[in-house]
Amino acid sequence: KSKGQAMQNITAQIDCAEIGANALRSQMQTAQPVLEANGQFTVRLMVECMTPFSGTPSFDLKFSIGTQSYAYAIPIPSIVTKFVEPVQMSGADLNQRWDGMSAPQLQVMEVFQAKNAINTVAMPNLVAAATKMAVAQDLLQANPNVIMAAGTLKTGTLQQGNPGQKITVGCLIKLEMNPERQAYRLTVRTAIPTVSQHVFTTIKKLLT
Repeated sequence: KSKGQAMQNITAQIDCAEIGANALRSQMQTAQPVLEANGQFTVRLMVECMTPFSGTPSFDLKFSIGTQSYAYAIPIPSIVTKFVEPVQMSGADLNQRWDGMSAPQLQVMEVFQAKNAINTVAMPNLVAAATKMAVAQDLLQANPNVIMAAGTLKTGTLQQGNPGQKITVGCLIKLEMNPERQAYRLTVRTAIPTVSQHVFTTIKKLLT
């Protein structure tokens, strides 16, 4: 929204330098080049995950007012877990799938300090909202200090040899909480090592 003077030479584009040029497929409306004083406009953006990534893309906005030029890089809240859909399953089924992805290359695990005091009551809902994964409630009831959840990463990349079918990757996480030491042990397992690493990195950033 413009106040006072007209904005001219307006350009807008998506910058994926931090996450990789091929990580997202995006479509964005072209920004109008001039915005009169006290006017406003909307730019609609669609993004689809093509490959796993860490970090965030940015919305690069440039314009001028009079002789002064301005440039802003605005983070877009499109982290890799935004493209995950929750998978509801029982604790027994989740544990069975967890054990089936025990190969070392499929797992990323680390112990690290929490940024804030750990609230074990609130954390399951926070984890579900942040990761878009479904928490196994029966496992949580058995041990409130351990959160296990499942989801599927949806991508726009087509499967080789299977026309029309897009690649999806099952994702499992285990978050062990130690409120006394204010520490987490986060473990991520998926069927693809690079997905495990990117999902782990994204979730860790949300927790620290």
